[in-house]
Order: sequence, then structure tokens, then C-alpha cells
Amino acid sequence: YAAWFKAPADTWPAERSFGRRETAWALLAPPLVTAFLTLALGLLASAPFSPLQWAYFITSLEYAP
Repeated sequence: YAAWFKAPADTWPAERSFGRRETAWALLAPPLVTAFLTLALGLLASAPFSPLQWAYFITSLEYAP
């Protein structure tokens, strides 16, 4: 509603300066943790403790000849 029908402000509010950093650490940490865990799980997919190996183990027990 406000974007279409109200008049825009004459001046923009002052922007917050982070110095050399682009963003706050609290906003950057979750994507970094997610990226690290995704890479780690992908690189360790063939490890004996990976979920893929557990799935192979369970299916070999269930569907063994």
C-alpha cells in the first residue's frame, strides 16, 4: 500500500557503516556453517560412518540372498 499510494520520503535515512566488513557476523555465520557442512558431507560420502553406507548396510541385511 505504502509503496504505491504514499509519497516517498524526501531524504533517505542514514545507512549504517560496518567499516571494512560487508555485514554483521551473525548474518554471515549460518550460510558459512551450512556451506561447510554440505561440503564435508559430500566429501565424506564414501566414509564408513556416512548415512549412505548405513543405507547400504541396512538394505544388505534386509534384502540379502
